[in-house]
Amino acid sequence: MNDASPTSTPPTPKGIPRRGFPPSSIVFFAVSIVLGVLAVLLATGTIGTSTPPPPPPIPGRLTQIDVVNALRTQGLVAEVDPRLFVPRGALSQPGQGVRIDGEPLYVFFFDDPEQARAEFVAADPATVLPPPRGTGSPAAQGAEAVGITGGEPFIVQGSNVVVAVPGGDEAIRAKVRTAIEGLPS
Repeated sequence: MNDASPTSTPPTPKGIPRRGFPPSSIVFFAVSIVLGVLAVLLATGTIGTSTPPPPPPIPGRLTQIDVVNALRTQGLVAEVDPRLFVPRGALSQPGQGVRIDGEPLYVFFFDDPEQARAEFVAADPATVLPPPRGTGSPAAQGAEAVGITGGEPFIVQGSNVVVAVPGGDEAIRAKVRTAIEGLPS
């Protein structure tokens, strides 16, 4: 009768020393260690969590995120505000709202830089603002409608974009002007 159980290792012949792990086991052990370290690094966020940079803006085809990024580059806190909106009126395109350091700003996108430039030259800053509420001049009414009390409205153009700012201080205006005029055409 055989005393060996089916789960035990077969005995080695007498006189032959038992060898260590086969080389393939050592390779697989090393690979498992490397994969374990990578799993820990991925789980803790040490590697693999960086977001790719946004695609570069296409000159003459800028979007709202391109304008927001340009404003942020100037050190302004810029966020899209969908509650701010200007219907078509003085400009042939509707205006989309952005808040910069708490102040409203309206961005009008055109098909090409030439159209934006032509409408910018012909536009009166006071008539580009949102429809007036209450009484007073259009500029004052537009400013009251969005909660602006200081400064005259102004507009600036860059690439296929026209931006209207209902008020704000000169520091903000200078940063907006630099950001918008610096957009790639």
